[in-house]
Amino acid sequence: MINKNLSSNKGVTLIALVTTIIVLMFIIGITWVYSGEMANNSQNKAQMDELKMVQGAILQVKTKYDLTGKSLPGSQYTSIDDIKQITDEIERMSEEEINLKDTNPQNYYLLTVSDLDKIGVRNLEDEYIVNYLTGEVINITKKVTKDKQALYIYIIK
Repeated sequence: MINKNLSSNKGVTLIALVTTIIVLMFIIGITWVYSGEMANNSQNKAQMDELKMVQGAILQVKTKYDLTGKSLPGSQYTSIDDIKQITDEIERMSEEEINLKDTNPQNYYLLTVSDLDKIGVRNLEDEYIVNYLTGEVINITKKVTKDKQALYIYIIK
C-alpha cells in the first residue's frame, strides 16, 4: 500500500513550476523598482533638509554677528549678474521659476565648506550662495535634486 502511493505521486507539474517562477519574478521586479524610488526620494529629502539646515545656520549667524559687530562669514559676490546666471541655469535644469528676493549683490555671499564649518555646519561637501537678509540659499554645487527640484529656498515674508 505504501509503495502504491509513492509511485502515483508524480511531483510538481511543469505548469506549477513556471507559474511560481513568473510570480516570483513579478514580486522581485516590483520590489526592485520600489526600493530604487525610495532611495531617490530619501536622497532628495536629504538634500532639501541640508538646504534648510544651512538656511537656519545663516539666519542665526546673521543675528549673532549683528549683535557683536563681526563681519559675516563667506566672500561677497561682486555682481548680481553672476547670481542671475546661476539661477537661470537652475531654472533651465529644473523648470522651476526662481526670482531673487534681493537685487543688491552686497547681500549675497559665497559659503565654502570651510566657511560652513566656521558657522557650525559640518560634514557638507557643497558650496552655497546665501543672502543673510532674505534667507535665500542656493546650492551651487548640485543645483537640483535627482527629481529636478531646484536646490534653492528662501524665507516667505
